Amino acid sequence: PGLFFRNPLFREMGIDPKKAENFWHYHKLHFIIAIIVIVVLASAVRSCIFRVEPDLNIALVGNLYNVATEELCEIIKESMAGIKEVSVDSAIIMDKMDGEQEYAMAMKATVLFAAADIDVFILDKASYKKYAGMGAFVNLDEIADVLGVDKEKSEDLIIKVKWEEEEEEEEDEHLYGIDVSLSPIFAEAKIAGDNKIAAIGVRAKHYENALQFLRFLIETLKQA
Repeated sequence: PGLFFRNPLFREMGIDPKKAENFWHYHKLHFIIAIIVIVVLASAVRSCIFRVEPDLNIALVGNLYNVATEELCEIIKESMAGIKEVSVDSAIIMDKMDGEQEYAMAMKATVLFAAADIDVFILDKASYKKYAGMGAFVNLDEIADVLGVDKEKSEDLIIKVKWEEEEEEEEDEHLYGIDVSLSPIFAEAKIAGDNKIAAIGVRAKHYENALQFLRFLIETLKQA
């Protein structure tokens, strides 16, 4: 950035390069966060204007890595009847990221949970436990039986959630996610990560399609 601000063009515009460099040093994180928010909102606006409304919205959150989300979209559209358009977004928080990058991605995750109508989240286990404890996912206790999920093998995914009711703190625990780490579609879609937990977001816009996607992931586990 220092060389950039020493460009003669800044002096011609009456801008002190040293002041500009100092301003960037102290405010660059704000710019990064603003850019992320703008990109997310612009993507949403672009989706509304230029393409068909997605039948399924997916978000990858946490210590995962994806090369190209288009591959996952194509696999889903080819494998799931009735799904014509898929949207995949991500807030990737990986090991060895610097503090600013990690903070920016955490802010993007907040936007995805609070402002986007995500149907299914794919998360690493730590992120799953964090957001499940905040009430971000749909209770899968009854659905698990329908999907053929062995709840006894999913004990570590049963999370306690606290809330306030009539000025008293209540607590309950439920299954909110399904471990789909061994599904081969992630290797096909070039999505890396030690563990992958699938959960339905409480703001899910296409709930039936979200269930269908979870069922699809569970079926692929039989191929592993």
